[in-house]
Amino acid sequence: MFQLAPPAATGRPMFLRSPTRVPLATALRKPNPFLAPPANGARFAVVPNATTTEVTYASQFRDLSAEEIDQEVEKCKIALYELRVARASGKEIKTHEFRWNRKKVAQLLTVRREKEIEQGINSRKSRKMEIKRLLEAGEMV
Repeated sequence: MFQLAPPAATGRPMFLRSPTRVPLATALRKPNPFLAPPANGARFAVVPNATTTEVTYASQFRDLSAEEIDQEVEKCKIALYELRVARASGKEIKTHEFRWNRKKVAQLLTVRREKEIEQGINSRKSRKMEIKRLLEAGEMV
């Protein structure tokens, strides 16, 4: 989302993406919680990133075990459910988190499938193993 910075020399507010560089004179004109004072006499202040979710890459998940991958997938699916509920109830939400969570689920499932391929498990056997696991866990009737 865009953040509103203090007006520049023209008197108009500037919309900033976070994180971004802001001229020092603009940053020091009016106190703003989004603008940090520059360190070491720098000419630019840095606007901190307002989001808590980080971009993920499939390579970050390659060292996880199959159980850890399943737990992460479950967490992401719960987060997606909570986002949908929040959106339906009219609360303000960070819409980019939908995409990030869906992307993370896809990355995790891709890594899990790559590990199955390394073990020589074909897709049909993989689906049967998943159904068997869900039946044993009582998640599927």
